[in-house]
Amino acid sequence: MFRNYIKIASRNLWKNKLISVINILSLAIGISAVAVIYLSVQHELSFDKHALHKERVFRVVWSDIEDRDFNIPGVESPLIEIVEDEITGIEKVIPLFEWYDFEVHILNKEGNENTFYKEEGVVLTNSDYFSIYPHHWLSGNPESLNTPNKIVLSERDLKLFFPGSDAEEVLGKTIIYEDEISFEVRGVVEEMAENSDFKFTSFISFNSIP
Repeated sequence: MFRNYIKIASRNLWKNKLISVINILSLAIGISAVAVIYLSVQHELSFDKHALHKERVFRVVWSDIEDRDFNIPGVESPLIEIVEDEITGIEKVIPLFEWYDFEVHILNKEGNENTFYKEEGVVLTNSDYFSIYPHHWLSGNPESLNTPNKIVLSERDLKLFFPGSDAEEVLGKTIIYEDEISFEVRGVVEEMAENSDFKFTSFISFNSIP
């Protein structure tokens, strides 16, 4: 019985080749479009789901008074102290100041200087960042980011800046940004595997800003 259905369907497809091709292509395109939309929505909704106490975490943005729909993911830095000192009910304030387009200079084991150019991935923050976005620490601890001129690397930047070195070996090494700002390596973390708007490869102590 089922075999007969297959034969009839095959004959109809063969007799109406053009219509059959159009229908099959339309069906394939429709299924592909639905799959793409589903995967896109799933990807967008997956961001920052792993954050601890995410229902209590809020991102402060700058909004145009005249156009409420116009928001910029950034605020003036003095707002950090104002929020900490004047707004009650705030448990932690975590600054995130991203640094773009700069050169990194490092002395290698032979005493020669290696220069790297990074476009993104570096953020100035404090130890509280890791209380919301936990990382596995290969060496060091988050508290080092509360002291000026300290830096914590991800495994990616560890391999980039210090190839062949392990997480413990690089502690105390110096990294020079833009020929003039020195940071001491005080930790190495595994890179964040989850999707996040706050995924970085190097973490510099926010107190390094005068």
